[in-house]
Amino acid sequence: LCCLLLYFQCHCFLLLYSERLCLLLVYSQCLCLLLLYSQCLCCLLVYFQCLCFLPVYSQRLCLLLVCSQRLCLRLLYSQCLWLLLLYSPHLCLLLLYSQRLSLLLVYSQ
Repeated sequence: LCCLLLYFQCHCFLLLYSERLCLLLVYSQCLCLLLLYSQCLCCLLVYFQCLCFLPVYSQRLCLLLVCSQRLCLRLLYSQCLWLLLLYSPHLCLLLLYSQRLSLLLVYSQ
């Protein structure tokens, strides 16, 4: 295992590395970035002021999450399923798709 931690004023930088895992964390007052990588999984979290961005990827699953104060978007993909959720204060959209089922739901005020 290799570990590196740097702290400068309001910024923190952390790196962990081994044969099976890599983790990177960057943190400050207005930004948080987390990257996790292994042989079967990749995950990135970015949080900046009012926005959150999270993609997760593996051999069997892909997930994307984007959130802010006005909008939330979630996309989930696997070998047999698609799921999309879009949410805002005035609109909700849900799309679900698989080999046996398709569903679309739209709700608005």
